[in-house]
Amino acid sequence: MPEEREIKIPVGMDFVLPDLGGVVEGIRAVDRGRVELSATYWDTDELTLLHAKLGLRHRSAPGEQGKWTLKAGDRMVGDAVSREETDFPGSPDQPPEAAVEVIRKAVGDVALHPVAQLVTDRHSVDLIAGDTRWAEVADDRVSVRSGDATVESFGEVEVELFEADEALIDAVMARLRAAGIGEPDSTPKYVRALRALGHQIPNGQLSERVSQPAHWSEERAAARLTRAALPSVGTPPPRPHPPGWQPPSDVAPGRAS
Repeated sequence: MPEEREIKIPVGMDFVLPDLGGVVEGIRAVDRGRVELSATYWDTDELTLLHAKLGLRHRSAPGEQGKWTLKAGDRMVGDAVSREETDFPGSPDQPPEAAVEVIRKAVGDVALHPVAQLVTDRHSVDLIAGDTRWAEVADDRVSVRSGDATVESFGEVEVELFEADEALIDAVMARLRAAGIGEPDSTPKYVRALRALGHQIPNGQLSERVSQPAHWSEERAAARLTRAALPSVGTPPPRPHPPGWQPPSDVAPGRAS
């Protein structure tokens, strides 16, 4: 299954993403601009999925149908969070049966309904070497919604790791720290949203930290332990690019995110 690896860092609402050009020799920074992402997270009244280290959301950008994403497990490797994730097509009104079947195998039959709605203003920058995306740095301003009202807003930077090696990770983090970010915090957005909506979510949702660097190979990924929660579907498809993504004119499409 596709694997998501990212470093999450809380930032102030006035944080400005620094210029990431030349952060490492041979890496180019390609600014992708801004996009608004609307996400609805589904769970039970008892937050059964959350406690089982599963997450289910539908997310879309303006003018796009969007997609469902099921995330399984979470494990810290250095400062990075590793999760297995699978995307499913389907209407935003009801989770697709393929995703529900995976959930059923993990936790049994449960009554799912929307538990949190987030609107994220995302400014993203791709870090590219040759024809490959090594990392994406996303500067997010997140609004937690209850109906038409905004309950809470917060800022977060995500550094999503594709082919990034330790030198690039260290250089990016150093550039971000010089711009004023704090320490990484692996708390998922939807957990922060649930707390804002009044749910009592204890700390310690993530699995124990392991010692491998954040750029470990797929064969060594500790997150393989979580794959039992997801169905075997053969060779995993490439992860889709984010909404509105287009390769720069002088670069062929690289690894999808």
